[in-house]
Amino acid sequence: MNSSSGYFERIDRLWHWTQNTSQMPIHCSPPAIDCDTVRSIRENLRILSSELAPEYPFYSGEVSRLESILFLNCMGGRHPLNITAFGELFLIVKHIKKEPYNLSIWAEMHPRIRSIASSLYKDGHFGAAAEKAIKEVEQRLRDIFREAKPTSKEPKEAADIVGALLSERGAYRVADDTTPSGKSYCRGIKLLFDGFLASYRNPSCHGNREFSKREAVEQIVLASQLMYALEGGSVVPNSESPAER
Repeated sequence: MNSSSGYFERIDRLWHWTQNTSQMPIHCSPPAIDCDTVRSIRENLRILSSELAPEYPFYSGEVSRLESILFLNCMGGRHPLNITAFGELFLIVKHIKKEPYNLSIWAEMHPRIRSIASSLYKDGHFGAAAEKAIKEVEQRLRDIFREAKPTSKEPKEAADIVGALLSERGAYRVADDTTPSGKSYCRGIKLLFDGFLASYRNPSCHGNREFSKREAVEQIVLASQLMYALEGGSVVPNSESPAER
């Protein structure tokens, strides 16, 4: 996909054109559009069709089809508008103006991740959305630490909080660790948190990485998975040592 700014500008141009055109009076014949406008609209539709492919494959094909039939043959220097095709295009542009990126994935995200990051994603700020999701996971870990160890000093490093909570003798259990499968799951979740924070949290903090849309989606999905893993856990009773109490 081209830059987000170009994508949004294209949608805005088509939005304004469809809105203005829909207000044109229709008598016995459809509105006629000047040649320069026709060339501009067709060019925008060709580019938009390509840009829509990753988000809305069906719309991508429809926009390509409509581009070829939207304007009838030139008559006296103007092109009569195909009213049926225009109506279809109007509805497509109305949808993508409201939702430029496909947000259906967010219905499956953890509510805290959705509330903190979905609006950034909708506006095309994918890296910022991923960073918010990552930080929200860390914040949840810190909240749990304060609950599980209210008299202990909170570690500065997120990795130390993961160790204090999710290690074998940690203060928080994400599953019943009295069974082999439960113990294996707890160990795996702890490793996921270690890798997640080491790979994503630190680079995003130091600003030394640019995330693609694909990478951002992967990070957001994993953040949601880890939030759900924490949601199913519980504080280990008497998890503070005598020295900590």
